[in-house]
Amino acid sequence: MIGWHGAMNRQVQGSVFIGNASELDPLETHLVETQAGRFCVRRWRDEWIVHSAVCPHMLGPLNEAELDKHGNITCPWHGYRFDVSTGQNIDAKCNDLMQAPRLIERDGKLYLD
Repeated sequence: MIGWHGAMNRQVQGSVFIGNASELDPLETHLVETQAGRFCVRRWRDEWIVHSAVCPHMLGPLNEAELDKHGNITCPWHGYRFDVSTGQNIDAKCNDLMQAPRLIERDGKLYLD
């Protein structure tokens, strides 16, 4: 299940507020719109991570991709694979993902910076 949080995101001291960490569903992919682009915030190996929600090939929806056991996602449109920790295209057949902003947890709240 994919959560859409674009409407609730707001700027806080230059950062984009995602939500209270304790209230975000750890089983969902939370799609976040920023001025820099669209990003996915999700849990992997007991921590929150962030990566681009858009495949650089033809703008495929990476928010619909599931993380595999190695922390990789596969674009549902054309099968390009990416390592979400580095953004690198695994097969070297496509550009790497757009660099994701920093994910910050402050006072139990998550922000993209």
